Amino acid sequence: MRLPRRALFLSLCLPCVALAGERPSLAVHDITGPVRIDGVLDEPAWSQAPVAGAFLLMTPREGDTPDESTTVRALRDGDRLVFGIWCQARRKPHAGLTARDNVLDGDHISLHLDTDGDGQRAYIFGVNPYGVQVDGILAGDPDFKWDGVWDSATKRGDGEWTAEIEVPFRILRISAQGRPWRIWVRREITSWNEVATWPPYKVGETGPIMVSLKKASDGSYELRFADRGRGLPSGFNLGETKSLGLKVIMGTARQLGGSVEISRLEKGTEFLIRLPADIGIDTAS
Repeated sequence: MRLPRRALFLSLCLPCVALAGERPSLAVHDITGPVRIDGVLDEPAWSQAPVAGAFLLMTPREGDTPDESTTVRALRDGDRLVFGIWCQARRKPHAGLTARDNVLDGDHISLHLDTDGDGQRAYIFGVNPYGVQVDGILAGDPDFKWDGVWDSATKRGDGEWTAEIEVPFRILRISAQGRPWRIWVRREITSWNEVATWPPYKVGETGPIMVSLKKASDGSYELRFADRGRGLPSGFNLGETKSLGLKVIMGTARQLGGSVEISRLEKGTEFLIRLPADIGIDTAS
């Protein structure tokens, strides 16, 4: 599979909710020499590749500089993408050997690749310092049942660990629209309760949310919430959601004899909560 060169310009992170502003990007250069997937970033191509290194904390101190630095580089080698990752580890990583897709503890890093470039869906490729892989699909909630055939290797050193991740294009669903891909990189060190990301993920960022309450012609009430965020992921099913917040909203509405509906807007999502007439809401206040 051959890709247009413009498709290999990795831009704004998948989960970021900002609607404007400068989009961080990571240019992907064609490889200039062989790169062996051994976890060691000693090939000349790595020293020449652009670097993404401005990681910031998502938790616990959103926006602060993390205690351990991280850098990511990317190269194109024919029909594959190769990522070179360097992780500072001044304290010995709390990670170990475990089953595939079971590395969500200790120190680990994951790449999220949105190959459609629309912010709706991303492939997850991750490793820990011992080379254990994790992969899946991010579309709202992460789904780790997807398993792709890709390669990786890691190397632990004095005060650091490095990784190389090779992703062949053949395992990816690639947009025919030619949009730039989106990338989000997440490193978690659970023993310190730290999550650092590039580009930054702004958990507390505010945005326009429209709220309205009105009484319908049949006497029931319609409470609407609408935002201008990323919208619903493709294939979203309200009845199968794993989101605790949505489960609480749906459960509360049912206890009150009402219902919840979700619909897509041109930009964002609208939540409609229908409540029965006998609930006694004062819409005049």
